Amino acid sequence: MNGEIISIGHELLMGEIVDTNSSYFAQRLAEAGVAVRWFTSAGDDLGDICEVIERALGRSEVTITSGGLGPTSDDLTREAVARVLGEEMKVDPGLLAWLEGVFKQRGIAMPKTNIKQATLIPSAATVPNPTGTAPGWWVTRGGRHMVLTPGPPREVQRMWEETIGPKLARITGAGVVFTRTLKTYGITEGGIDEMLTDLFGKANPYLGIYARPDGIHLRIISKAPTRAEAEKLAAPLERDIADRLGAAVWGTDDDTPASKVISLLAAQGRTLAVADAATGG
Repeated sequence: MNGEIISIGHELLMGEIVDTNSSYFAQRLAEAGVAVRWFTSAGDDLGDICEVIERALGRSEVTITSGGLGPTSDDLTREAVARVLGEEMKVDPGLLAWLEGVFKQRGIAMPKTNIKQATLIPSAATVPNPTGTAPGWWVTRGGRHMVLTPGPPREVQRMWEETIGPKLARITGAGVVFTRTLKTYGITEGGIDEMLTDLFGKANPYLGIYARPDGIHLRIISKAPTRAEAEKLAAPLERDIADRLGAAVWGTDDDTPASKVISLLAAQGRTLAVADAATGG
């Protein structure tokens, strides 16, 4: 399946915030069996949002949007999708009760402007948002899927992990996705590409290469019906890379240079003292 990511908000176009949601979605979509082909950003303009929504629905089987689900007049993503699909937004009683409960739990009265966050269109189902007041929409039309999410990354990531990711994996038939990142240093990206050239270009397991501040990262992605099978599928590729690159591989996954230094010191029973002689801390 091919995918598209749409980020919405004037603050993105003005460079006031960094769009981390798009990079997060791109990684997660790949793991769920969706190949991202387009990134689009649009400001808080109804016409502009309608234009990018209509284009996405015409060419992408899966579209993820972030932003524009707040309660204010410039939050227009729902309105744009409703207009493009020719459907009417109506308040869902269950959503409204949930939203009122969120505000009651916080000990504050719910402004009337928030009511639009409890609306749906006939083609949309709710995507729960456990940490915010903006539920998402999962819109299905003609075999295509458009998922609307809010802007805050903390809300987006939990919605993906608990609802969007698992549902999308079931739709695509991706099963369980296992990832392993090997972190290297001392060899250029081009050098690694030459050393591992025959390992790239395969679908399962897939091998990607990325330049990062702490070196060149290699990401293995494997898919199988169970996690154990997915790990087993990735293991030979991981061993092959380790054999070819040797000591250039300094860490995996969440390892950092600092955590590796601490592990090495602990293994040797050594301690580390740090002194700041310039600024006095």
